[in-house]
Amino acid sequence: MASRERRDIEQEEIATAVGVTPQAYSRWEKGLRIPKEGDVLRLAAFFGVAPAYLRYGVSVAPNELLASARQLTEPELDRADVIAARAKRSPKKKPAAKKPQKRAGGKG
Repeated sequence: MASRERRDIEQEEIATAVGVTPQAYSRWEKGLRIPKEGDVLRLAAFFGVAPAYLRYGVSVAPNELLASARQLTEPELDRADVIAARAKRSPKKKPAAKKPQKRAGGKG
């Protein structure tokens, strides 16, 4: 969005260039939907940036990020492993279902 506004480009212009409706582009910009791979490539071409920039907010590809991550120290890697393990163990909790209340007289 910031890039679009800095360049004074309307959502409709981008949507037309990418081949989607203005409503679809608006949903991407608001974070309500994620564009498909082909749409990401066309958006990247439109803005003149790498697809990784649109996906990850960085101008390097994930494999380059991985290479820089390999330079982390052992304690930093251990911390990252602990955080990842916690994330895997903690499933999203569903709200408890309400139990039907018994009526007076003992019948449910």
